[in-house]
Amino acid sequence: MSKAGDAPLHLAASQLSPSAMTTLLAGGATADLLDSGSRTALHRVVADNAEALCATADCTTACQCVLVLLGARASLTRVDGSGATPLGLAKALGQKKLLKVMRAAKHLGELQGTMRSVTGL
Repeated sequence: MSKAGDAPLHLAASQLSPSAMTTLLAGGATADLLDSGSRTALHRVVADNAEALCATADCTTACQCVLVLLGARASLTRVDGSGATPLGLAKALGQKKLLKVMRAAKHLGELQGTMRSVTGL
């Protein structure tokens, strides 16, 4: 952790580095680790890059970061210190593409859970 309470995964999320995030998660980093503001890396992808993402039509790298984190079972509904979820932040900040990616992943996860309960696998 840095002096500011940021783990390397939080820093990689703030810098929109999916390759660094993948390496850190493969090395045992926890996807839902909280920073000093009780935010996860997923919160950081959305909130720390809002201005840059709003200024560009292409948010491919941010979407890749979201998918990396969700692949590591990051929570879309984890509440941060201010009461916001990553989904709520994306909506509030007008991050339409990120919101679509998050909602699609959420529905996929729900479908997978249903399939497990039905099949027992």
